[in-house]
Amino acid sequence: KQQAGSLLREFIQNALDAKSSENQIVRVNIKEIEIPINKLKKYGIDQLEEIHINSFSKSQKAGKSFSEKEYRDLFNSQKIRCLVMEDFGTTGLRGNIRPVHGEDLNDFQAFYEYEGITIKKSGNRSGSQGIGKAVFYTASNIGTIFFMSTRQESPKTIFSGISHYDGFRNKEGYAHDGSSYLANSIDPHKIPFSSEKFEDYEESSNIIEEFRGDFNLTRNSNDKGLSIVVPFIKPFANEETLLNEIVSEF
Repeated sequence: KQQAGSLLREFIQNALDAKSSENQIVRVNIKEIEIPINKLKKYGIDQLEEIHINSFSKSQKAGKSFSEKEYRDLFNSQKIRCLVMEDFGTTGLRGNIRPVHGEDLNDFQAFYEYEGITIKKSGNRSGSQGIGKAVFYTASNIGTIFFMSTRQESPKTIFSGISHYDGFRNKEGYAHDGSSYLANSIDPHKIPFSSEKFEDYEESSNIIEEFRGDFNLTRNSNDKGLSIVVPFIKPFANEETLLNEIVSEF
């Protein structure tokens, strides 16, 4: 119950913080869906299996509890439960999607690449940033989320996926820093997919529209705000538990 409350408070409060000056009302949609594993594989989810197994097997040696069989069973499931959380009447994740030397950390970058950092200040700020965003990853049995945000600025709509795990070094000596991204580019900068051409990066409207349909998003192409999809949800993040928490908390 405590975890469900934390998840809801983080999402709803961040939506309120992100209220757009163009709107009088902030609305949130929260629902649980079931999709076939093949839809998730379109977004590279199967590539995470061995990375996570290697990561958590090493963590187990350090005293953390981990069952490789149970973890592999997740990836072998035919149907996957996902939590879909969307806000409307908000600004979306604002800011340049490519880091610019000398510029302050913006809303998008705080959400995308930085753990344990918040840039919330007085006044409206776009939501789901900083320290609290960790609750979205803990709601997933594989520490993974997908997100799409529509903003006022260009590129208008951005989409990406992020997975967190324990950092480790593989047999070949390559160091994994504990984060993997589904992105347009990861070197030299992590750049999400975007609905229009951005600098040297081609537009990716097709994958954005597929994502919108595959996960039954309510947001259309003109609705500003943030949509988060949490795959492989833990029991506390199911729709019934969250609805009960909404009734008791709000």
